[in-house]
Amino acid sequence: MDTSLSGKSKELFIASLLVDAGFYVFWPFVDKGFDLVVTNGEGRKFVPIQVKYREKDPALGLDRSDAEKFYGKDVFLAFLIGKRFWLIPFAKWKEMSVDRNRGDNKLYVTIAKNEEKLKAFQGDNGLSSLRDVFEDKK
Repeated sequence: MDTSLSGKSKELFIASLLVDAGFYVFWPFVDKGFDLVVTNGEGRKFVPIQVKYREKDPALGLDRSDAEKFYGKDVFLAFLIGKRFWLIPFAKWKEMSVDRNRGDNKLYVTIAKNEEKLKAFQGDNGLSSLRDVFEDKK
C-alpha cells in the first residue's frame, strides 16, 4: 500500500475522533509540519496537531527536525500505535522524551517506562487534555 494513503487514512481517523469529541477540524492548505488544526465551537483559539502512526512501536517518537519545529508552540502530538492513541501537548511529550543521540535522529518517549504519565493523554484522557486548552486549563 502507498504509505501516503495509509498516512492520510490515519489523519482521517484522528480527525474523526476529534469531530466525535465536539471539535472542529481543519486541514492546512500548505503542510508546514502540522497535519490538522482544531478549534472548539467558539473558534477563538486554534491548535495544530501532528499525527504520527506506527502499526507497532515501543515508543512515541519524533524526528529531531520535527521536534525543533514545535519548540515554543502550542502543538499537540497525536500518536496512533496499533489500536491505541495518545493526544499529548508537545511540551509534556518533551518533558518525558529521551535523546540518546541516535543515528536516526529520533527523540522518543518509551511507552512502558512512562505508562503512568502517558495514561493522562491516552484515549479519552487525551481528548480531555485538548479540551482543557480551550477552557484555559493548560
